[in-house]
Amino acid sequence: MSSVTSLFNKLTENKNDKEHETALINRRRVMCRGGTKAEKQKYEEEEKQKNIHWSTTKTFYITRIKILTT
Repeated sequence: MSSVTSLFNKLTENKNDKEHETALINRRRVMCRGGTKAEKQKYEEEEKQKNIHWSTTKTFYITRIKILTT
């Protein structure tokens, strides 16, 4: 079962890493420029939403794979 999970992680990690890296770069730019508090909050909220969306999607697929393989 863990091999199925690791395969899924390998298939999806590149996309997630790229999005996460872009979000971190954008956040650093805002922080370094001394962006307004609203800008900082906007980027933090976007980061949270991406993480929530990603984790729920990943959980759904892992659960689905487990159901299909049992």
